[in-house]
Amino acid sequence: MDGKHKYKAVISDHCDEDDPFEFESEWKLRGREDDKYLLGYIAEDAAGQYDSASCYECSFPMDVTILSDDGRPLGTFSVDREARPHYSAYEKREKVKP
Repeated sequence: MDGKHKYKAVISDHCDEDDPFEFESEWKLRGREDDKYLLGYIAEDAAGQYDSASCYECSFPMDVTILSDDGRPLGTFSVDREARPHYSAYEKREKVKP
């Protein structure tokens, strides 16, 4: 990974080929057979940045299609977001017996 690289993506139910989501990723496609593995990481970056830009109101899983420079679809991925549990503690008013 050598810096940020610009990509475009179609995000299911949010943006289409006519107005793709533009984002950056540290992953760089190299025009080789193993690019298909990198596309999944790039799709994860797209989903995370889109979710952040929409104030975390997206529904998951979402379909993300990474586009080539000329707008051809390179791959479509289902991207899910892991939930982060939140714990809250409140002092009990009644005494707990040991």
